[in-house]
Amino acid sequence: MTENRRPDRIDLVASALLALEAAALLAVSVVYAIYAATGADVEVIPTLGIAAFALMMAAGVAVTARGFARGARWSRGAALTWQVLQAAAAAAMVGAVPWAAVAILLVSAAVAAAAMRASARDQAASSPEA
Repeated sequence: MTENRRPDRIDLVASALLALEAAALLAVSVVYAIYAATGADVEVIPTLGIAAFALMMAAGVAVTARGFARGARWSRGAALTWQVLQAAAAAAMVGAVPWAAVAILLVSAAVAAAAMRASARDQAASSPEA
């Protein structure tokens, strides 16, 4: 099978969800940077470090979303890994913000299922019986 295949609707929805996650990380980065610049009693260096980390994660998830939208096989592992991390964070949030935890879990499950489905579809297409 070639490196890139034509994505279907489910792949495109998963790509859009990944892009939404990247946008959320970008927003977190901006909020932390603003807080570091304007906060009265804030540790500036650690707060800017969190902003930089969120920005780097946003870039990584955005590249993954782009690859997933193009059908790149390498993007599936990155997408699945990110969703596992998201699910772990959501599980920790259940007691504090249950609505956000449920939303994050639903998005994680949808993207993870799309990534595994794409891999299974390619595996089936490349098997000798196909």
